[in-house]
Amino acid sequence: MTLSEMLRAAVERAPDTAAVITERERVTFGELWTRVEERAAQIASITEPGARVAVVAENCTEYVVLYYAIPHAGRILVPLNHRLHPEEWRATLERSSTTVLCGERALLERCDTPVDHVIAFDQAPPSPAFVSFNALSVGGLKGCPQRLV
Repeated sequence: MTLSEMLRAAVERAPDTAAVITERERVTFGELWTRVEERAAQIASITEPGARVAVVAENCTEYVVLYYAIPHAGRILVPLNHRLHPEEWRATLERSSTTVLCGERALLERCDTPVDHVIAFDQAPPSPAFVSFNALSVGGLKGCPQRLV
């Protein structure tokens, strides 16, 4: 059974049960599944099947979403420990041939990454160099910068 299948089974059994609880929000299994499908479609639109997608973040809901969404999209999750030095992230990204790095903006800004696209999932002030992850269309990155928020 895959991660997606396990999550889908939880959704079918108890869609209104809390799946993630943080200080800021409570997310049910049904809501989590909706977010996972949305992020999976976005990731699939900017990567090829089997592509490696890394995530660096502290504990947060978006990390959980991507933990399920990346494999659901047919991509390979490369989790990065946020406590490591940015040079260790870079080495892991290079060795794994990662093409997309997602994470908290504060962590991403510490690393000069060797990837095609960087997506920060924090809400940030508007910038001409960034677009919102939420604004990333399923159609891909047409006209979008490589560093995405």
